[in-house]
Amino acid sequence: MERTKPFKGANVFLSRNLIPPEKFDAVHDSLKQNGAEVILCSDPSRSGTNDYHVVDPTHDKFEGLLAKGCNLLGPELVISCAKEKRALPKNKGFTCCLAMDGVKVLATGFENHEKSKIEKLVTAMGGVFQTRAALDIEFVICKNVLSGKYKWAIQTLKKPAISINWLLQCWQEHRLAPHEQFKVLPFSGLIICITRIAPDVKKELEKLIKDNGGQYSGDLTRMCDKYKVARTWGHIQIVTERWLRDSVNRKVCVSEEPYLVQGITMSANHIVESRRINYQNKRSTKSQSGPATLASGLEATLSHNISSVISDTTVFMKGEEGIEAPPPSKTEDKEETLDNCVADDSQSEDGGLYLSDCRILLVGFHVAEMRKLVNKVRRGGGSRYMSFNDRLTHIVVGTPTE
Repeated sequence: MERTKPFKGANVFLSRNLIPPEKFDAVHDSLKQNGAEVILCSDPSRSGTNDYHVVDPTHDKFEGLLAKGCNLLGPELVISCAKEKRALPKNKGFTCCLAMDGVKVLATGFENHEKSKIEKLVTAMGGVFQTRAALDIEFVICKNVLSGKYKWAIQTLKKPAISINWLLQCWQEHRLAPHEQFKVLPFSGLIICITRIAPDVKKELEKLIKDNGGQYSGDLTRMCDKYKVARTWGHIQIVTERWLRDSVNRKVCVSEEPYLVQGITMSANHIVESRRINYQNKRSTKSQSGPATLASGLEATLSHNISSVISDTTVFMKGEEGIEAPPPSKTEDKEETLDNCVADDSQSEDGGLYLSDCRILLVGFHVAEMRKLVNKVRRGGGSRYMSFNDRLTHIVVGTPTE
């Protein structure tokens, strides 16, 4: 008894103008030999369940056929189905090939419009695009290490977090490309600042950061602050040098918890919560009406820190694990007390301090007055410069002298 041909009942519109000429004969023979009814033209009005149009996705008429609800097939798909004796897919829209046939993919860290494009690529290659985390997911595409499910993929799923370039490579080659070279780099998306480390070592670490996808910042700015303001804001991780080296060696962004500078770093949640309570207490002594806007802003910051597995900025300091940093001096204790007294209008809506991104030169002040101004600059998140240069944003002049 003769076996039913896999393409029997399919009406396939095949135009020489819609696919590369070198693929036409192979596609035509595959269709004919497997029982398809081949119509050598294009007819956009035909969009029935058994009507198919073979078209290259780069052709000018591709979007028009797609908009009219036609079932579109890529040349590679027809050839693959013929070789495997499979029926043509019944999916609406475009199916390019079988490179990701049945493969489950999750995307994390992308904007909605970016996820939509990723979904189209995955489904066009026969894959399954997942919108929620599940243990049967085979590939996790991450924008960077800040992506919500990056550490879940590494630690729980035990699968590599890979970049979108891997998906594009699969699309170009019409096969499941090897993913090793497309792993998300350990510091991708991170802005890292280094402080209290010898200059020669700092140069080496700066190169490691850049080579592994990170951005090095030497400035005291809102995006990447140094030690004191990092402590004040609370949402910036302060870790030892070992964290960076271990991340590079393991080729993943390892958890910061084992590398936090002992005796100094408090959890971001504790800092934000304590500051919120202090602020509410101060406000309650002045007025009993209305919720505090800053408190709600801090709660939003707290929520952000809970939802993010890691912070967007890391400051690391010289030190070994298990060795506590020296206790703060009395002067630092006083500064910590003053740090909690933040003016109502001294923070921007996104939680940054009011002097962030400011590079300030102070000129013409006596020693005692200069010390107070320097402390104010630091508490506001600004950078104090000792000499004039073209990077300054502000020059504050006291009593000029000769």
